Amino acid sequence: MPYPSALTRSGDRRPAWWRRATLATRSWMQQVLTVGLADAPDVSAVIRSMTLGSKSEIPDELRRHFEQTGTLHIFVVSGLHVGLLGAIVFWLLTVAGLSPRTAALVLGPLLWCYAALADFSPGSVRATVMGSVVLAGLICRRPPLTWNCYFAAVFLLLMWDTEQLFQPGFQFSFGVVAAILLLAGPVHRRLKPLVQPDAFLPRGLWRWDQRWRTALLVRVAALMAASVAAWVGSLFFTAKFFHLISPSAVLANLIVVPMAGLILGEAILALLAGGFSATLAGIFNNANWLLVKSLLAGVALFARMPGGHVYVAWPTWEKRADTEIVALDLGAGAATAVWADGQVWLVDCGNENAYRGIVRPFLRSRGVNRLDGFIVTHGDTRHIGGALDLLADFRPRRVLTGEVNARSPASIRLGKELEPRSSEVRRVQAGDSIPFGKGGSWKVLSPVAGGRGRLADDESLVLQLRTRGHRILFTSDIGFSVEQRLLAEPELASDVLIKGMHRADYSGTPALMRKVRARCVIVADYAPFGEMPTTPLTAVAVADAGGTLLKQSETGAVRVRFVEGDLAWQTLLPAHRFTSRSENTGSPRASKRR
Repeated sequence: MPYPSALTRSGDRRPAWWRRATLATRSWMQQVLTVGLADAPDVSAVIRSMTLGSKSEIPDELRRHFEQTGTLHIFVVSGLHVGLLGAIVFWLLTVAGLSPRTAALVLGPLLWCYAALADFSPGSVRATVMGSVVLAGLICRRPPLTWNCYFAAVFLLLMWDTEQLFQPGFQFSFGVVAAILLLAGPVHRRLKPLVQPDAFLPRGLWRWDQRWRTALLVRVAALMAASVAAWVGSLFFTAKFFHLISPSAVLANLIVVPMAGLILGEAILALLAGGFSATLAGIFNNANWLLVKSLLAGVALFARMPGGHVYVAWPTWEKRADTEIVALDLGAGAATAVWADGQVWLVDCGNENAYRGIVRPFLRSRGVNRLDGFIVTHGDTRHIGGALDLLADFRPRRVLTGEVNARSPASIRLGKELEPRSSEVRRVQAGDSIPFGKGGSWKVLSPVAGGRGRLADDESLVLQLRTRGHRILFTSDIGFSVEQRLLAEPELASDVLIKGMHRADYSGTPALMRKVRARCVIVADYAPFGEMPTTPLTAVAVADAGGTLLKQSETGAVRVRFVEGDLAWQTLLPAHRFTSRSENTGSPRASKRR
């Protein structure tokens, strides 16, 4: 389905007949571009996406490679697409005997029809307006001025919808084009002398090999200049919107853009041939198969290049926290990120969908490129279903886990994946202490050696993080029986308690809440499979201990920060901020809203 129109303020104002015609045309184009590629769905998806500007068809893994190499722009209908279509159609019209002025008159409406098929995205409108101005200059025998074309596109798009000024797509598209117009020329002038023969050698004395080599290198220099300018122009926007900086984009675009031009050319020829011969369209599509496979291989190579891309966090004006915890809202699953002493750890990662849709984007947005540690509390799929992806994406330096649960398929798969990483993996049990940062540690409180629970929840790791005088207790999904045993622990008092829900047993008992005396208790209280809910007595016990109970079904994700002796937490839904102050860790505190 087409994505929302960039020229629509609210709702779709296009006539019904226009929507039907657009959808029918897109459907026909997709069918033609798939002819002969039934056994290569990834290739056909790339061709369709590049031609029609729909990134939604690209598999996540391929999309991530293009994003990391700064080449995702080839899937947005922009100047490359419109310019190539215009050049091919203009050439065909002139070959058919039309004069340049007549060909320009025919081509103009065709470009706008193509923009309509792309649902008038900012890139397609910008390129089409600029192309229309160039064609108008050709018709009027007036040479077009590049900046006039640029600002004409800006003016017309903002005249239609002023809100476009605040849209990332508008800012990204026009920002990059402005950088190319400003910087590509000067950079090319600096590079051009480097690829030419001796400046004092008259051009008439150049050998034939010098001529063709110079012509080729000058074009490469022009492409390099445009790539450098585009990278500089996109730097702010990729860091802002994608939290990503891709130095490899400069080199990747030298290969990807020409190949994308060839693929688009073949696709356009396939569409032109598809009107009268499916066989000929299939020939063009199969020629594209080799080009797309080469393109994907090259992009994957650049994506794996050391230092080719780095994720960055957008700077904020907050005071630096001694310790920060973010308990993500994954429903009945769990994932908690911990920042302290320059390290980043993750406790659980949610199931596969939650990891890909929430956990991974969140960590990328915080500039996390590699985890210092990953903790597997137990083998429940809702907690570790995305672990295999996480190991590949963030390559944690250390992995803490309990015994492999033979009843959990997710735990068994993870255990097999961790077998070759024995130097990074440590299986822990009650009584173990794992160093953390500068003088901190993870204290393992459960399960006891040799213990076997009736359910995976009973075998959950219970850990207490001790760092910089702060204590954070993670009880995962343990139930009543394990909580009763924890009451014997002499140092259970903590500033923050993060807990889940047992599948078939009560948890969060008043006795445990009074023993922990946490200022902030975060509970993932979703119970889609009949888990035992948190009782009202839990809230009473937390309040009696001077703490605040945060149920994630009501608050969403919760962010906790220790800043200069103060403990502050912020909830996502609604966006409340709290802070509390105290000198003694683990003692009751009164909380107040800031």
